[in-house]
Amino acid sequence: MRILEVAEAMFAAQGYEAATLRDIAGEVPIQQPGLYNYFETKDDLYGAVIEKVFKKMLESLVAFSHESDAAQRIEELPARALGYLAEHPLSAKLLYRELLKNDDHIHPVMKRWLTQLLNAATEPMGDLPVSRRDQIVAVVTMYSAVTGFFAIGPTLASLMGEALDFDADGPTHLKLLQRYARVTLPGGTQ
Repeated sequence: MRILEVAEAMFAAQGYEAATLRDIAGEVPIQQPGLYNYFETKDDLYGAVIEKVFKKMLESLVAFSHESDAAQRIEELPARALGYLAEHPLSAKLLYRELLKNDDHIHPVMKRWLTQLLNAATEPMGDLPVSRRDQIVAVVTMYSAVTGFFAIGPTLASLMGEALDFDADGPTHLKLLQRYARVTLPGGTQ
């Protein structure tokens, strides 16, 4: 649905608070009242965008958590996450925008999906003799590195006079992440 695509781009670029239904309708293009045929409120539209984006990510993580042994899953996790974000690069910006808010201010739909995603991300480590705290630290660290490539990487590269291109730079980023996973994440190989 074109409305969801436009809304996702606007929410990723401007944030929930700054994006307006008028701007979204103008980009679709339909009259603003026409949006109400699909979504009663801006909140409903935002919830539908989050649902669309993160349902696919969660399904991918859940399927992945049942493949191979724990150590292999941990080493493959960066490739899975990067592959998903390469197909859905705006999802990283949506996440970053929400996560910069205080926990009490994260949108309820986003909070529900993030909780499910984080639990699914720790699932590959469930067979390993590591504490829940170490699992959480590992997921936060890996999540930051993977999503940062898409959410803030282009800006940082631009400040250094360069441009990031996933097709060209993604393989290098993936090698670094896999090396990191092997050496530092619980269950990774040294």
